[in-house]
Amino acid sequence: MPLTALRRLLLSALLAGLAAGIVSSTLQQLFLVPLILRAEALETAAQSGGATGVGLERAAYSLVFTCVGACAFALLLTGCWSLRGEVDWRRGLLWGLAGFAVFSLAPALGLPPELPGAHAADLAARQAWWVGTAIATAAVQNLLGGDAAMARARKPDLYADAAYAVITRPSRDCSGNAFLCEDVLAEEGVTDFDRYAYLPGAEPQVDLYVDHP
Repeated sequence: MPLTALRRLLLSALLAGLAAGIVSSTLQQLFLVPLILRAEALETAAQSGGATGVGLERAAYSLVFTCVGACAFALLLTGCWSLRGEVDWRRGLLWGLAGFAVFSLAPALGLPPELPGAHAADLAARQAWWVGTAIATAAVQNLLGGDAAMARARKPDLYADAAYAVITRPSRDCSGNAFLCEDVLAEEGVTDFDRYAYLPGAEPQVDLYVDHP
């Protein structure tokens, strides 16, 4: 990539991140900070008889770190663009909205509103699941070996079917466990995993974080 193009890419990411961070921080100050201050007042009233305030320093730190996070996300997006080639502002906007949906909106769906740091539920009543083999995604194709890596990967349907199986199980049977998707589906009676293969008949690539398929 030419140096001029790289500079434009980085400048665009930083400007977009700063703009998004300022907007996000402003919304936080308007809607979230008043709730935090009320909660702090209830926590400290019994001990000190007073409440904490926003303060310029506190607001400035919030603004700085919100902008840093937004710039980091913008740099990730522009890095993806450089792999995809030329991207106009319409596609960039769609990529940004999709990123927000994946990293911010989707994880919050179904959760009740709560203040940051509030105790929502017992962490033991949770479960996690991961894949035993590589999944055919853009990251695998662009970063881990191209078509050769994709040929040894499995379709995302594997993860989706395993997630559905875990979510629909009684919570007492699976809370506090970490599952491999292949193990979950095997317990559900699946024996033909070749239907999940990106290239049927190919030997699947074991995932980086597990020691067996």
